[in-house]
Amino acid sequence: MVYVSEELFQQQIRSKVEPGDIVMAKIGAKCGTCAILPENHSVGIIAGNCLKISTNPEVCNNYFLLNVLHYLYTKTGLVDIKTETAQPAISLKNLKTLKFLLPPLNEQHRIAAVLQACDEEIELLEQKLVALKRQKQGLMQKLLTGQVRVKAEG
Repeated sequence: MVYVSEELFQQQIRSKVEPGDIVMAKIGAKCGTCAILPENHSVGIIAGNCLKISTNPEVCNNYFLLNVLHYLYTKTGLVDIKTETAQPAISLKNLKTLKFLLPPLNEQHRIAAVLQACDEEIELLEQKLVALKRQKQGLMQKLLTGQVRVKAEG
């Protein structure tokens, strides 16, 4: 992160991003990838190579929208809105043309809750995998250097 003065912040206020906003890469091989700015993050200004998407919480659940964008990126790479020049890019103008089904808000909340629970379980499993890999590395060191011997069966 780079910190800016209040004066510069006010000059760049159109680029203001707040917790809960979706931030999308708009230039490069990974354009279209996105994430939600965490609730515990401070207000900031996004870089010029990013797009900000703010949802109206009375119409759209931001976590639901994030998952729609992830799905479309995974399925199509967002080719319908991406321009292919020297570097692939997604403009705000093209992003605004993106169409998808938006179920009623209560259904969006339920869908988002299910997907968030899946993401939390994936995170736990990834943490367990990292711990297991560390454990294996330690065992390899002890077993392959003879510090620990494996007893023969029988």
